[in-house]
Amino acid sequence: MASSAAPTAADGTTKLVKLTFLIKKRDDISLEEFHRYWRENHRKLAVSTPIFREKVVRYTQYHSDGSVDLKKIGIGNPGYDGAAIVWARSLEDLIEVFNHEDYLKYLATDEPNFLKRDEIITMFGWDELKLENGVEF
Repeated sequence: MASSAAPTAADGTTKLVKLTFLIKKRDDISLEEFHRYWRENHRKLAVSTPIFREKVVRYTQYHSDGSVDLKKIGIGNPGYDGAAIVWARSLEDLIEVFNHEDYLKYLATDEPNFLKRDEIITMFGWDELKLENGVEF
């Protein structure tokens, strides 16, 4: 059985684990309304939820620009409108967040206001930096 502990970096520090949610907007709202609601309303709920603030090290929203034709660089358009990315110190911390009564009461119940929860694609893992500002790692 695989360990849920965060992997260790070459320098001995613990890497953060990362949960990425690929999300689609509801069919009955515009892309602009989806981005606005997620950016403003849902973000406020997330950052004001104590368990989220306590256990989540970093939270970002990736807002997809659906107007860009990615075929120009040889790939198809993904069909997702954004990605929520949540970093924590361990899988156990993430499990605690997403099963906590406050998350379920406030954040999970808000999601149907702007996204299709049953079509979320989720990935769990960690980042490995390979290049930054021309410097190879």
